[in-house]
Amino acid sequence: MQDKKNAFGRLLRRAAGIWPEREAVVFPDYSESFGGLHARAMLRAKQFLALGVQPGEHVGVLLGTSPEFLEVMFGIAYAGAVVVPINARYRGEE
Repeated sequence: MQDKKNAFGRLLRRAAGIWPEREAVVFPDYSESFGGLHARAMLRAKQFLALGVQPGEHVGVLLGTSPEFLEVMFGIAYAGAVVVPINARYRGEE
């Protein structure tokens, strides 16, 4: 994947290498290890690349706070693209 120049993507890759079994994500009804999150983010990266996302492109993400948001966010970084989180709660004046 393209995360060699992407410091954000390297964070998870490094953590997964050092602490693959340690919890990275904890929600009330869901938890995931660094290794598991890394694997899921890699799958998302392959999906983005298959959709035609190119390194350096900006990809908007409109998702609530969820495990999927983290997978997508790191997946975009692994694909070499730029994450643009979109908050549906923003008002026009913001």
